[in-house]
Amino acid sequence: PVKIAGEDVEETVAIKPYQLQGSVMFGDDRMANSELEISPARGGPTWRTRVKTDAAAEFTAVAWQPGRLHAFVKPVSETGGLLLAESPELGADPSEWKIAFRKRIIHGRIVAKEGGAPLQNVELRLETTTDSSRGYTTLRPTSGEYEILAWENGTYDLTLTVPDYPVQQKTIELAE
Repeated sequence: PVKIAGEDVEETVAIKPYQLQGSVMFGDDRMANSELEISPARGGPTWRTRVKTDAAAEFTAVAWQPGRLHAFVKPVSETGGLLLAESPELGADPSEWKIAFRKRIIHGRIVAKEGGAPLQNVELRLETTTDSSRGYTTLRPTSGEYEILAWENGTYDLTLTVPDYPVQQKTIELAE
């Protein structure tokens, strides 16, 4: 804010871009070719930029705002949505942001009780409640198998709907 009274006021606004360098890991696995949507952490001006990790899971960008940023990371594999990361304090030139997610995966198979054949026309609704988010997504596994990224502690409610079968529900609680 610039206060203007009855006299002339002079204010200097300096914009100092900096080089942002980082990498994205899922456990020991590099998240190569993943998409990141970077935006300010809560309370800052609203803007977004998209970057992509290279084959080594590294990314570079020019950033204009110091402070903390958020990144929504969309993995190349379709295993259950976006991952959210918050940066450390950024603004030095260059700034480094090593994004690392805990590698936890909920894996399951959806098969007929008799014979064990994969079921068709399956809808698996996943509702998550974690410290940082609450949301849901719908998966439609075609081979009877599914994988869900479960990198955050919290509750993972699964609701399975299959024609000609009763609705099945399962709650998985993940903690340290």
